[in-house]
Amino acid sequence: MVLSALLALSLSAKPSPAPRYVFLFVGDGMGIAQVSLAEAYRASIQGDSVGFAPTRFSRFPIVSLATTHCATRRITESAAAATALATGSKAGEGGLGLDVEGRIQQNLTELAAEAGMATGVATTVSVDHATPAGFYAHVANRGDFGQIRRQAAVSRLDFLGGAPFLAPDSVEPAPKTGWDTVRGRSALAARTTPHVLAIPSGKARPSLPWALDRSPDDTSLGLADLVREGARILEKSSPKGFFLMAEAGKIDWACHRNDARTMVGEVWDLDAAVGEAMSFAERHPGQVLIVVVADHETGGLSLGSGPTGYWTDFGLLRHQTRSQEAMEDSLALILAGQGWSEASIFSRLAEWTGLGRAKGLALGSADSASLREALGRSRTRTKAAALASTATRLLSAKAGVGWTSGAHTASPVPVYAWGSGSEAFQGRLDNTRIQQILSERVAPRK
Repeated sequence: MVLSALLALSLSAKPSPAPRYVFLFVGDGMGIAQVSLAEAYRASIQGDSVGFAPTRFSRFPIVSLATTHCATRRITESAAAATALATGSKAGEGGLGLDVEGRIQQNLTELAAEAGMATGVATTVSVDHATPAGFYAHVANRGDFGQIRRQAAVSRLDFLGGAPFLAPDSVEPAPKTGWDTVRGRSALAARTTPHVLAIPSGKARPSLPWALDRSPDDTSLGLADLVREGARILEKSSPKGFFLMAEAGKIDWACHRNDARTMVGEVWDLDAAVGEAMSFAERHPGQVLIVVVADHETGGLSLGSGPTGYWTDFGLLRHQTRSQEAMEDSLALILAGQGWSEASIFSRLAEWTGLGRAKGLALGSADSASLREALGRSRTRTKAAALASTATRLLSAKAGVGWTSGAHTASPVPVYAWGSGSEAFQGRLDNTRIQQILSERVAPRK
């Protein structure tokens, strides 16, 4: 009902020229095929074998395409893509917040802060990964995590959330006054003042949990939590509004692995976070702009593949119950022990993916041979990784999901916009133009 009411409002009301609250969502690696597969999968498990169950953001009134090339290649890498989205400048590979000549370019959070707005960055990966760091750091090497952490500590951000910094604590200078670390969902929900670093409680990991691996009672932080609580904190921080960038970083990670079911979960996780922004918009009619973009496409994903021709059954992906990464970790433990056998390994894979057990997922002789080849790898971790990768690849193939790459591609990516000023995102865009439009909406205010 919230979505229907907001969309009806967007069609009837004149957009405000300067939204008070701006949400920019980045689905890392999310091309149109990633969104479409997520929608087709959900339709399939709801009993519709031919249609699509749309995400919230794919029903936005403005839908367009953006090119993603960097200054030196048609296929971009993440740092150059982040720089384009954050600063509006094309860049070469590896640097953040710098143009192709290495000159510092002002980013959207800096522009917003100059305008008196509160600013925030949230992500499902480490807060110093390429996309989040592109919105507050200026470094020649995206892997210089120590320098990125130092710049975060003295940045003008009011909220930063995700997995912890990869650089050790020892490289961080004395933080600015009032900059605190809060750990876990409950602590974040209790926070009322800005200058917050929000990270999960417990053992430090390089990312938030995969959506597919979270249990219903999981209390770990997710992107929806970071958006909901980040918006609440930022709203209280400035009467001039806020700019919040939120990245679903693990769509890309799943696509690099060609792990279709896990990727689907990350797209729907992004949609849940967009839902939090839309709930915020319902409470602030006429004052919110929500934009959902991607930095590039990953994996060369297709709905349909050569071996299955015109036939697909994306509902078969439901038999995968854990991410490829979680399967790999479990297999590594099993293979490092004693008493395992080929039959026991295949049985475990069947439990996690349905291969060889569920209807439509029978293993042919070539399928079994590929699993045995993976099992024959010399090292335990290599063996586990090959088994998990082979299993998810077989599942994709049997469902009719195609992959052409384990890397990025040059395919244009979708842009979805709703709210105040969203009409500016119509037509064919370049990723630098997305920043330019947004900068016009967070420009210094009188």
